[in-house]
Order: sequence, then C-alpha cells, then structure tokens
Amino acid sequence: MMPALPHGGLWNSNHGEARELLLRTKSALEMLCQKKAQVTGYAEGVRDLQQQLADISPRLGINLREVQESVVEHAAMYASCPEVLNGMLQLVFCLDVFGSWLHVRDERANEVERRLADLELQIEGCSRSLASLSSEAKSCGDRARAI
Repeated sequence: MMPALPHGGLWNSNHGEARELLLRTKSALEMLCQKKAQVTGYAEGVRDLQQQLADISPRLGINLREVQESVVEHAAMYASCPEVLNGMLQLVFCLDVFGSWLHVRDERANEVERRLADLELQIEGCSRSLASLSSEAKSCGDRARAI
C-alpha cells in the first residue's frame, strides 16, 4: 500500500491521471464508432458502384479492371482525406449517370433517324403518286379539250 502524502498527494495525482486516461480512452472509442459508421457508408457506396459498373461494363466496352485499379490508386492517395474520397465516389456516380443519359439520348436519336427515313420514303411515295395523279389529270384535261 502506498504511503499517504499530505493532502492526498500521490493518490490524487494517480487518480487524476487515471481519470484523464479514462476520458481519452472514451473519446477515442467514440471517434472509432463514428469512423466505423463512415466506413460502413463508404462500403455500401462502393458495393453500389461495383454493381452499377458490372451492369454497364458490357455496354461501354471498357476494361473495368483497369478502371478499378485506377480508382484504388487514387483512393489510396486520398485515403487520409475521406472528404476527397467521398467526392471521387460521387464523381464516379455522376459520370455513370451521365453515361446512362448519353446512351438514352443516342437511342432516341437513332429512333428519330429511323422514323425520319420512314417519313422520307412515304414522302417520296406521295410525290410519285402526286406526279402520276398530275399526269392523269393533264391527260384527262387534254381528252376533255379534244371532245
């Protein structure tokens, strides 16, 4: 047992240090819990991105392995700054949305071109029919004048 010091000297000193250590430990555990929640959110985002990439890779005709390696390299560079990593993930998502929009736009443009080609064929047919009708009307007029 420790000898008693005047005014509780050694005991109060050890008690204060223990209390400070306890507070620092509690603070560290709270921070770890917060970081765990953030990491869980990031992991869900990564899983969503991986699924979206797997869905669009055949349409894009790109090597997703190279893209993933590049993303991992950039993530490793910015791992000390989660805000930047989060921004990068959002950028990837935005680019995916933009790519999907471009695909839909291209499909619509192709459909408009097909419909326009059909319309051109119909107009050509109408022009031929009109020319034929005009020719018949002219010949009817010529016969009527002859009578």
